[in-house]
Amino acid sequence: MRNRTRSGVRCGSPRITAQPERIVSVLDGILAVGDRTGSGIAFTHHVDGPLVDQYRGGRDQGPEAPELSAPGQTLSWDPVRDDRPYLVIEEPQECPAGDLPLTRCVRDPESGTVAAVRKRHGMVFRLALTAPDYYRVLKKG
Repeated sequence: MRNRTRSGVRCGSPRITAQPERIVSVLDGILAVGDRTGSGIAFTHHVDGPLVDQYRGGRDQGPEAPELSAPGQTLSWDPVRDDRPYLVIEEPQECPAGDLPLTRCVRDPESGTVAAVRKRHGMVFRLALTAPDYYRVLKKG
């Protein structure tokens, strides 16, 4: 069963398809923020613009790589032209049992799911942040 959203993105199981114009505007917006000095977003038009240009051109550029990576940040999204199921953003793993203060996991809203976001917006983006500076503090004992 397929449904069409206002943005022109179509969802079907397991294939996700979207209009390239829509993803271009989203990626351009993210890169515009990254272009600003001190924004904290590692992705810029200078470095990552050619990937956006592939979507903008509307031509098949070979296998799709729906991801931007920089030290400490990875932005990935549901593919627009590729139906390989392992590229589609999956539900996150369950939060581990409480191990405070060593581990902290928050899902907000608790009832939110990737499937619900995809149903509402047509596709999903994921920003994974990893701390570039990891400190280990030992208790005196």
